This record gives sequence, C-alpha cells and structure tokens, in this order.
Amino acid sequence: MAEHLAFWAGISRGKSADGDAALTELGIADLARRRCKTLSAGQARRAALARLSIEKRPIWLLDEPTAALDATGAASVRAFIDRHCGAGGGAIIATHLDLAIDAGRRRLILD
Repeated sequence: MAEHLAFWAGISRGKSADGDAALTELGIADLARRRCKTLSAGQARRAALARLSIEKRPIWLLDEPTAALDATGAASVRAFIDRHCGAGGGAIIATHLDLAIDAGRRRLILD
C-alpha cells in the first residue's frame, strides 16, 4: 500500500509523507507494507481515501465512504473528512447514513 501511495505522490506531485499521515489517521498505518490486493474491503476503502491527502483536491466526491467499515473505521473516516472540510475543503457525499460531519458546514439532505 505504501508503494501505491508513493506512486500517486509521484504522479500528482504530492508528498508521500501526507499519505503516511493519512494512513495513521485512518487507522491502517500498520498495513502500509501490505499489497492493496490483500486488503479487506474496508481497509482498501481507507487506503483509497488516504490517496486524497496526497492529491490535495479541494473538493472530494465520495460515494458511501463508510461502506464495509466497522464503527472504529467509520469514525476515523468521519474525522478524516471533517478535518479536510475544516481546513477549507469540501466534500460531496452520497450516503444512506448520517455521518455526523461537524456542523458549521452546509448540508443538503435528500430523501
């Protein structure tokens, strides 16, 4: 997984250190040496989100970002998204769950 993030850092001119920090924040730093194809669905989802830290995109488009995650994993993803939004970024999220992203943000809920 670390090789995967380093690859994307090279392409996007990001910093692989940002990916390492994201792996820690998302609770999967201990899996950094594993190949992506050996990860569970939830671990792979968090690894894909870590890539966002490298690419520095101001707006994230996320489809069910907590799918296949346990409560701890979902909490780390919520905190990860909240930190991005708190730093001036934005997220457009399609989900069936209330992610409880911190307020102060505009939210549109469609039923």
